[in-house]
Amino acid sequence: MNKFNVIPILADILSDSVKEKVTRIILAVFRNLIEKPDDQQVAKEHCIAMVQCKKNYELLRILIHLLETSKDPLVLSVASFDIGEYVRHYPRGKHIIEQLGGKQLVMQLLAHEDPNVRYEALLAVQKLMVHNWEYLGRQLEKEQSTDKTTTKGNTTVAGKA
Repeated sequence: MNKFNVIPILADILSDSVKEKVTRIILAVFRNLIEKPDDQQVAKEHCIAMVQCKKNYELLRILIHLLETSKDPLVLSVASFDIGEYVRHYPRGKHIIEQLGGKQLVMQLLAHEDPNVRYEALLAVQKLMVHNWEYLGRQLEKEQSTDKTTTKGNTTVAGKA
């Protein structure tokens, strides 16, 4: 699907469309591209392609604009979460978010009065700061398996004594 660049083409049509029917059909296609594939990697690629449409990261710019202008805690929480997820799933995402000024805005939300906004901002900042998610996941699994082995080893030694 990506080799034909269908997603950016549909995104361009969607942004220029004035007909409700065209909008509904394209959004349904996008939804199916995300929800229907059995392979998680394919769905992830489709999501990234949708965000990186030809309009120079227009959707990311909209999210960052929402962080700048919105006062609604729900909007701020969701925008922070979305930025964090983008960074987590797209390797160059941190660099792009920093270039667009999103990192500073998310960090400012750490001092927001609403606890949900602070929580989502904290998670997004964590995702912005972590360098390699796969490495972090392997380290966590390694620590957990080491802890289980140590615990089992102590139990076995105590049983022999």
